[in-house]
Amino acid sequence: MAKNYYFMNQKRDLRYVVLIAFLFCTAFGFAQKRGHTITVNITERPTREPIVMATLQLQPSGAMAVSDMNGRAEIRNVQPGDYTLQVSYVGFEPIQTRIKVTKDLQLSYQMTPTSLSLKEVRVTARQR
Repeated sequence: MAKNYYFMNQKRDLRYVVLIAFLFCTAFGFAQKRGHTITVNITERPTREPIVMATLQLQPSGAMAVSDMNGRAEIRNVQPGDYTLQVSYVGFEPIQTRIKVTKDLQLSYQMTPTSLSLKEVRVTARQR
C-alpha cells in the first residue's frame, strides 16, 4: 500500500503550511511602503519659549500630535501628498498651513498670543 507522502503525516504538513504562510505575510509587511515623518517645533512669538501641549492636526488624513515639554511634536507614517497642517493652543492664534509631503519635514512655527475678551457678567441679589 503506497500512500501519498503529503497525506501520511497531516500534522507535520500543516505546520509547514502555517510556517510558509507566516513567512509570506511577514515579507509583505516589510515590503509595504513606509511613510514620512513631519517634525514641528512650536514656540511663542515674543519670548521664543516652547509651547507645551499644542495640538497639531493633519488634514485630510486626520493624524494628530501634541507638543512635548520642548515644544516638539511628530506625526509619523505620513504618505506623500498635499495636506493642511493646523496648529492650535488656547490663548494663541491658530496657524493653518498647506504643506506638500515628498520627504521627511522639519517645520518651525511661532504662535502669537491673543487676548481673550469675555462679555461682562452681572450678578445681582435681592433680599426677601
